[in-house]
Amino acid sequence: MSRVATYVSIGGMVTSDVGPMSLMSALAAAEFYRIEAEHCRGAGGDKMAKTCADRAEAILKAAQAASAWRRAGGWSDPNDADIDVKFRNQEAWLFAGI
Repeated sequence: MSRVATYVSIGGMVTSDVGPMSLMSALAAAEFYRIEAEHCRGAGGDKMAKTCADRAEAILKAAQAASAWRRAGGWSDPNDADIDVKFRNQEAWLFAGI
């Protein structure tokens, strides 16, 4: 197996070696790595293609697990959890000085 960054689901959040990411960001990253894998495979870079494909798969598995965790927690749309957290963080920032 090729060496890949760690992508896992923890408490309904996709997290990696560089920190947490929203589900939409995780899906965008997985798509990026899928496209890169195809490009590398077409250019004869089989090792790089495998690395990219492995990353895409790891991200998708983490996103699926995070989505399932969120649904079990009552979110009808798992992406709403990301929106709610962003709103709460902005609200806390705005009213921190009051």
